[in-house]
Amino acid sequence: MTKSDFLVGQVVYLEPTGNNIRLNNADLRTATVKEVKSKYVYVDINTFLEPFEIQTGLSKPNNNNAGWKLWLSREDFERQKLSDSRIFEIRRFFHHGLNQLNQLTHEDIDKIYEILFGKEKLHGEENP
Repeated sequence: MTKSDFLVGQVVYLEPTGNNIRLNNADLRTATVKEVKSKYVYVDINTFLEPFEIQTGLSKPNNNNAGWKLWLSREDFERQKLSDSRIFEIRRFFHHGLNQLNQLTHEDIDKIYEILFGKEKLHGEENP
């Protein structure tokens, strides 16, 4: 995120992190941008101005490990959660499903290789 992504009065979405997950049932909530500075954007949470680092979208750390992650839209949040879930499944496959790799076709292997390493490397290699 950049400073230009924020306007005073803009509605943003907050994902609880740390102890706030337990305290707020891990629900996404809305809040309003009150100030935009060079490094932090200040958001009104229960009449308290919470600073969020613009670059990371994370609330400033505090002593009780209760924080927030700021999202510009619900769609951004949902897309990230979908990506996180898919990454988890991919990791799980490579951790537990390696025996399934023998069932892949040559075309499947080429597609996966191209995704991981790029088309140039795929076509730059000599065929065995």
